Amino acid sequence: THPTSQQPFRSGQPGQPGQPTSRPTQQPTPHPQPQAEAQPFLEQGSQLVYAAIQADQSNDFARALSLYTDSIMCFQEYVRRESNLEFQQVVAQRVVPYHERARQLVAMLNNQPTQ
Repeated sequence: THPTSQQPFRSGQPGQPGQPTSRPTQQPTPHPQPQAEAQPFLEQGSQLVYAAIQADQSNDFARALSLYTDSIMCFQEYVRRESNLEFQQVVAQRVVPYHERARQLVAMLNNQPTQ
């Protein structure tokens, strides 16, 4: 019989047609984990961007800019150290809005009159 026409689980005696064949049990593939040496940069960047968003929402724009800049540097270091391309791409995509907001803050702060 053709291999695709066999059904793997039917009643019958072991070794008889219709009985499940002995197959190694396949363990679920664990989710890939970030590189250990890269992980602290991801965690630090996440903490910094959270603080940046809070400062931004509180209209503390100079502090927000500093925190966004520091978080972006952490995320860039994470991407540099991480060997998993998928992780690199996800983090790089997530950082794009932080870059944009930092640029907006620079422009806004540069247009403010000095006191």
